[in-house]
Amino acid sequence: MAIEVGRGEPLNERTSGNLMLLRAGEVAKALGLSRSKAYAMMAAEVVPTVRFGRSVRVPAAALEAWINANTRQPAVGSDGID
Repeated sequence: MAIEVGRGEPLNERTSGNLMLLRAGEVAKALGLSRSKAYAMMAAEVVPTVRFGRSVRVPAAALEAWINANTRQPAVGSDGID
């Protein structure tokens, strides 16, 4: 899974070999949400965060892991239609 954040580069390419911390705007773009919703999720620690004084960032790898862990898979043999 490659999430695009800033500069049109996939998340995994921007983070290869480097620790990458995302700001709220980048988290919002990656998740397709508003920036205020990303801030709220970060404040409530719904997504993994790292704090440096008043600055709050989301590790890119942790965000990708969080997305994978919170993605629902359809039930086996279920077409989703009733």
